[in-house]
Amino acid sequence: MAPSPPPVGSGNFADESAKAAQSGIGYLDGYRDGFAYTSPVGSFGSNPLGLFDMGGNVEQWCQDLYIPEYDFRVFRGASWRDFKENFLRSSHRYGIRPATRYAGLGFRCVLEVPGGSGG
Repeated sequence: MAPSPPPVGSGNFADESAKAAQSGIGYLDGYRDGFAYTSPVGSFGSNPLGLFDMGGNVEQWCQDLYIPEYDFRVFRGASWRDFKENFLRSSHRYGIRPATRYAGLGFRCVLEVPGGSGG
């Protein structure tokens, strides 16, 4: 049985737009976010922490080491290419070498606000 699609507006994942735009990529049956590839910033609402566009678009590089002896770095989250349920969560975590490049992998700029609650 296929997993149910995420709630409408939850992020940019491999949806039916991706299916129509390219052959050979899997997709979420019944989900439509309107973007076959990456989406513009601000296309999706914020999460409870006030962070926008956290679902999909690109997996995000992290500074953490995944496999130290091979210099694999962590990346998290989902991209516009992802359609498997366990990859769609922001808790999805994997590691690859820093020299790896592909269209579904990027980073998020973070600005710490003085006096903020970021610790």
